[in-house]
Amino acid sequence: MLALWKKRPRWKIYLWLGWTAAVTGSVFLLIAIGVATYGAFFLMHSSTAQGTVIANVETQIPADPRNGTQAQTNYCARFRYMSAGGVTHVVTEATCSNPPSFKIGEQVRVNYPNWDYGSGQIDAFGDRWGFAIGFGLAAVVLTPIGFALLRRLRLQGHSLDPIGFWD
Repeated sequence: MLALWKKRPRWKIYLWLGWTAAVTGSVFLLIAIGVATYGAFFLMHSSTAQGTVIANVETQIPADPRNGTQAQTNYCARFRYMSAGGVTHVVTEATCSNPPSFKIGEQVRVNYPNWDYGSGQIDAFGDRWGFAIGFGLAAVVLTPIGFALLRRLRLQGHSLDPIGFWD
């Protein structure tokens, strides 16, 4: 594999890097837009309730000797809230952390969809917008780098044909 790269002129490696960064950045931008759109849709079509964290449920991630990772314990918040119909719901968050994100007895704001009262989510900024922001930042970095590399190659008179890398 290394021999494949050593035979290539520098401009072909830049061509590969440019296309990879431009395409990956564009896909990341689409993912960020999709995740943000879903988050906004969820918030627009959800109700809010006051909830209480009642437990931090331990989840074990086993050790993996193949890549050298050690066993890890994470904590998922279990919380209780009352929906508009007066029904009490108990939900365990899908996002877990170590150390625990919430203390037992802590009051939290809960958003739950109007079509499924039992699917509440703690209203935490990172949980709601973290993926959209992460993918958006990656897109903001990768896309301009890719297009700048491709523009530089074009100005130098090289073909931008991605298939040309393998010639």
